[in-house]
Order: sequence, then C-alpha cells, then structure tokens
Amino acid sequence: MGIKRITGPTVEPLSPEEARNWLRVSSAIDNALIIRSIKSAREQVEVLTNRQLVTATYRLTLRSFTDCRYAKEDAELGWIIELPIGPLVEPDFEDEDEVFAVAYRGEAGAAQVLDPTTYNVDADGLLGIVAPAFGTAWPVTQAQHPHAVTITFRAGFGPAGADVPEGLRQGVGLLLTAAYEERAPSESEMKSVKNLLRMYQVTDYPG
Repeated sequence: MGIKRITGPTVEPLSPEEARNWLRVSSAIDNALIIRSIKSAREQVEVLTNRQLVTATYRLTLRSFTDCRYAKEDAELGWIIELPIGPLVEPDFEDEDEVFAVAYRGEAGAAQVLDPTTYNVDADGLLGIVAPAFGTAWPVTQAQHPHAVTITFRAGFGPAGADVPEGLRQGVGLLLTAAYEERAPSESEMKSVKNLLRMYQVTDYPG
C-alpha cells in the first residue's frame, strides 16, 4: 500500500533563464548545475506543500476500497477514497490518452478494471476524491492482498511551468539559491519559504 510517482514532469516551474535571473547569473556555463538545482528546489516545495507543481502521473495502491488510510465513510457518498497528492487533474474519459483508472483484484484474485461509469471523480478540492456512483458500492476485493486496489491518476497545476501559481514559483526561486550553492537552506530562508507557501499547503491529510 502506498503512493508512487510513475511519470515525472517534463518541464520545471522555472526555466533555466528564469533561474539565472533569480541567481543573478548571466552566463549559461552552469546550466547543468542550475537545472539540477531547479529540480531540487521544486521537490522541496512539493514536499512542503503536498502538491504536485507540474503535471505528473501517480499510482496509489491500497489493501481494499474501504480498509486503508485514504478511505473514509461519507454519509451521502458512501466509502470515498481521498487521493493523497493534489491538485488532481480532472480525467477526460473521452480522451484515448487518459491515464486515470481504478483497477482491483476480485475475490478470486483476477485483475479487473472498473468501468468509469461506476464511480465519480471530484477534482475540485485540495485533494481529489473517488466515490462510487449513485446506487452502487465498491466491489469486494481479494483478502489479505497489499495491492488489491490500484488507482492511477495525474496531479499538477498544468503541463507548463507557467501553469504553476506564482507563489509556488517564488518558493522554488527562494530555495534555488541554496540548492545552487549546494548547501542546506538557512533557518531564515526556510522561514520565508514556509510563510510564502502556507496558503498552498494541504494540511488535512487523509487517515
């Protein structure tokens, strides 16, 4: 049971040119180091906020639809599953390239993929929610299997760096200097970053 990123973002929140402006570096000679530093800073921001900045694909594996830390019972919706990384990219099941899928192992152990018409996806909140469609319930899964349920989904503010909210991009920029200088951020730097990112943090963790 757990969450794993299976496809990372193809771009970063800041381009090398934008990063050089943050660092006040005019030469492109350190581009390789700058690119690594952007990635390091972006990953720190993602950990601090529990947000995926640029679109990436995740796989969540669960013991069952109801017996896991991400599941909770809602009086109106039944057993819902709260996806642990946001923001959820709303799936378009008309698109043949859509990756969102809910798969499970039935009682006999056979792998099956749920028809999207049997569940609803809510991408409007800080964390996405998957719930059974009206009048239905989650199927029974194979007992004592750590990966009886698998949900594949995409999260992120968009496929481009410019899609990321400016406050989060600034957080990447503030952490960039320490990453570029290959040192840990100072206490005052981290305080500034955390204050900037507070409005973007997901603090209502499932379970």
